[in-house]
Amino acid sequence: MNFEDMKIKSIDCAVRFTAKSDDWVAKNRKWHIIGIELSGKSVHDFGFQKYTLEANDLLFFNQKDDYVVNVLERGSSLSVHFTTYEDIDTPSFCLKDAGTPEIVSLLERMVKESAVAGNDFKMAELFYRLCGMFEAARKKAYSKKDLRMISAGEYLDRNYREEGCIDNAADISGITRRRFNDLFKSSFGITPNRYVTKQKIEYAKQLLCLNELSVSEISEICGFSDIYYFSKVFKGETGLSPREYRTKNEISM
Repeated sequence: MNFEDMKIKSIDCAVRFTAKSDDWVAKNRKWHIIGIELSGKSVHDFGFQKYTLEANDLLFFNQKDDYVVNVLERGSSLSVHFTTYEDIDTPSFCLKDAGTPEIVSLLERMVKESAVAGNDFKMAELFYRLCGMFEAARKKAYSKKDLRMISAGEYLDRNYREEGCIDNAADISGITRRRFNDLFKSSFGITPNRYVTKQKIEYAKQLLCLNELSVSEISEICGFSDIYYFSKVFKGETGLSPREYRTKNEISM
């Protein structure tokens, strides 16, 4: 996903945040978060990946990703909470020491502008400028990645529900499966198996909330071999069975 191509639906707020407790859980959020850590040190555990955020780290937290925070040293951050018209498929991530004075300055301005009523157009203008800066920093941070792995990640984003998608991605990359696993984890900080599993579970969560399909149908649609394996994996990822998750999160149609 290219941050410059996002279609913003709303900007909830731009804030300077200082943690008031040492541990908390963020779940069922209605917005995405993009910003920079100014000071302090904290561990954000998304289940599929842990990130230790420190000064000058850029961050993107996908609305779909729940996480647990453990504050090691209290500090502050600048961030924008926003929603988009289309889902963002890029998982949450951190760019180590990738911030710039320009990004800090722009975020500080957005915090001030956010307090002014009826300033939606100015906020949108500033936000899209921030997205351009953020995308440039992201491309620079990922420029050292193997280009084959970038293509492989995009392939898995499109085909994660298909049987044998990881083997196909390795074949397209022109390397052995074992070498592919090593390179993929080196590039993305997560094994291809975990990457695909996370994508499947996130899609399953969306379908369960709609309450239009049976758990068995969702299991098949998401690419699991059978409903029992799906239920086991789902509970391992979320702490709830598919039916428990549906009861807790279903959307009335």
